Amino acid sequence: MIDSFLVSVRFKEFLVKWEGNIPACTNIPSYAEHLDYLQADRIVCSLRSKGFDQAHVCNIDGTPATPQSIATALETQNAWPKSLRDFMSMDQELAKRLDRTNPEFRKHVGSLK
Repeated sequence: MIDSFLVSVRFKEFLVKWEGNIPACTNIPSYAEHLDYLQADRIVCSLRSKGFDQAHVCNIDGTPATPQSIATALETQNAWPKSLRDFMSMDQELAKRLDRTNPEFRKHVGSLK
């Protein structure tokens, strides 16, 4: 999965981890836990049910996730190869860009059979 989203618990406070029932937060996005969209959304729903009404999913730069940023992340995820054969046949420009910019993609390719 592409971990390109954060959870904002309160304005400019991003989730680092859960400590009991109290979320540990930081105001520095790069210190926060990086999640895929579905993980982040599940956590936001859980936080809201516990009274954290301002919780929302953010892009890695701390701006609120938009339908476009979510669609782009999911589209990119769907473009990831499922096998080495898929990797060898995928668009090489896309493969190079993903390899340069996304360590998760490199890890994924390394695990292919």
